[in-house]
Amino acid sequence: MAAGDTMEEDALFKICSMTKPVTRVAVMTLYEESHFFLSDPIGRYLPELANLQVANLAEASAGQDISSERARRPVTIHDLLRHT
Repeated sequence: MAAGDTMEEDALFKICSMTKPVTRVAVMTLYEESHFFLSDPIGRYLPELANLQVANLAEASAGQDISSERARRPVTIHDLLRHT
């Protein structure tokens, strides 16, 4: 659609997800109100994520199943905000 074109009743528009930015704003608002620290482990608030397993890629080789091991450190709120 170009500038000046008439919009049709059945026009389609691509809408990108705004879930991540809206969630980040909500989290940072709670952080500013001192409800938690960014260094808090996520397992404190979501117990099912307290003991995560991670892939052990160092021992993996072509054609083998990838083993898992316990994470070396807990995932923090800061990690989730950075998507790491």
